[in-house]
Amino acid sequence: MTATPPEPPDRGPEPPPSPPTPPPASPPPPGAPAPPPGPPAYGQQPTGYGYQTGPRTNGLAIAALVLGIAGLVFYACGVASILALVFGYMSRGQIDRDPANQTGRGMAIAGIIMGWIGVAIFVIFWVVIIIVGVTTDNNSSMALISRALAA
Repeated sequence: MTATPPEPPDRGPEPPPSPPTPPPASPPPPGAPAPPPGPPAYGQQPTGYGYQTGPRTNGLAIAALVLGIAGLVFYACGVASILALVFGYMSRGQIDRDPANQTGRGMAIAGIIMGWIGVAIFVIFWVVIIIVGVTTDNNSSMALISRALAA
């Protein structure tokens, strides 16, 4: 007596065969633009300092602009206006020496202009305070302030 081998259990229909792999991409024709670079691989840093490439804005130009605005807002604070002038002239000189790598000339010029306006307002403010203090009677508080400033 010969035994027949047992039949394998029914597993359902056979899955379809996997699709064939696509052929490798052909290289671009000569003179064609290169495709844009993708994001960096996991764990790699993007190139460029601070993720920025190309010319950078001069930090002194930004400082000149901010101090120029502060000198106009706080008109009794001439220090901000004077610093705006110093930083503005320094940054404009740096940008003029290296225009390919630095930007911000407009901010530097704006800081210089606002610095001069702030210095003018500062001087006019204190001249008016001193004149008012000198022209009032000697018993007023303004006279005491003007004498303290003069000493």
